[in-house]
Amino acid sequence: MNDVIVIGGGPSGLHTAGLLADSGLDVKLFEKKNRIGEDILCTGIIGKEAFERFGLKEDSILSELAYMNMVSPSGTSLRYDHGKVFACVVDRKKFDLNLAHKALSCGAQIFTGTRVENIRNAGDYIEVSSFSKKRGETRHRAKIAVLATGIEYCLHKKIGLGYPKNYINGAQVELDVINGEGPLIMVGSKVAPGAFAWNIPVRKNRTRLGLITEKDAAFYLKKLVSSLYPEKVTALESEQFLSKIIAQGPVSKTYSHRVIAVGEAAAQVKTTTGGGIYYGLLCSKIAAETILRKFPTDSFELSDLSEYERSWKKAIKRELLVGYFARRTCGRLGDKEVEKLFQLAKTNGVFPLIRERGKFDWQVDLILELAKKASIPSLKTLIKI
Repeated sequence: MNDVIVIGGGPSGLHTAGLLADSGLDVKLFEKKNRIGEDILCTGIIGKEAFERFGLKEDSILSELAYMNMVSPSGTSLRYDHGKVFACVVDRKKFDLNLAHKALSCGAQIFTGTRVENIRNAGDYIEVSSFSKKRGETRHRAKIAVLATGIEYCLHKKIGLGYPKNYINGAQVELDVINGEGPLIMVGSKVAPGAFAWNIPVRKNRTRLGLITEKDAAFYLKKLVSSLYPEKVTALESEQFLSKIIAQGPVSKTYSHRVIAVGEAAAQVKTTTGGGIYYGLLCSKIAAETILRKFPTDSFELSDLSEYERSWKKAIKRELLVGYFARRTCGRLGDKEVEKLFQLAKTNGVFPLIRERGKFDWQVDLILELAKKASIPSLKTLIKI
């Protein structure tokens, strides 16, 4: 009998496992991939605040962002200078491995190449069935399980957890380029319908080009590569081209009897950009604190674990809702209306407001202030959320 089983070896699962093991609990973590940090679709942009707040090592940082170029549908270019570093671009493999090493040093056991195929509530414990090529099929018991499975929700259905109803599509490729653009954000119906595209340098002559969209992400990413780096089109198939769906909007029922979900498994994802690292780490801390409070009395009934959902929603639910409706509203604007917003940004004191109120991972206050300045009626409805 283990104290805790964590399913999923991304940042949320690893951080939860580390916090619990550091407090003396017996923790096992199962990750289906053969190696931590493999095949990840992520821009790797993390708010500067996260490193201090969550005690993260900074050796995974590839570059720092203090400005951003933005391009409108008609090609209008704006440069926003924040005045100081607001975010960092990280090597996601090294970032995740740092969290894994920290969890291991705290006493957690990590099993890679191990897929959890079933989870069963046995009343006094949770039983998990896993399979790996090395160990075959095995069963494990724990007092509580944490699902950090990302966008895989098959276990949710077995244990009575909720799962997202809304998604957006993402795609990204990392390319070797000469004199690459960026850091760059691009918008418009021909670039990334419903959202935006990015071009983020990660080191000299190396860039991450990607987008999120309500349409076919792979199709629009190939178009973007053709537009910015036509010489790379023929080599695109040999590059590591990644695509996935990204959860959008808060999920109800992120807990069940002796089970809780964290990170993207609980749709704890920034709804403006699709980034999940900061909110995942924040909610992992809330999950660990809840488990540690309930552990001495083995109080993992529904009524006990409902505290977890109340706590994480108090922390970020408004961010998720306002961000979701802001992105949806802006995504439905025509290119001419988007162009008006770019002109507004040039003349209406928008950039000073962003410098004053803008936080990379906390965006509600800024969104609402910008909505007040916008002359587009549909944006003003955000103020009522």
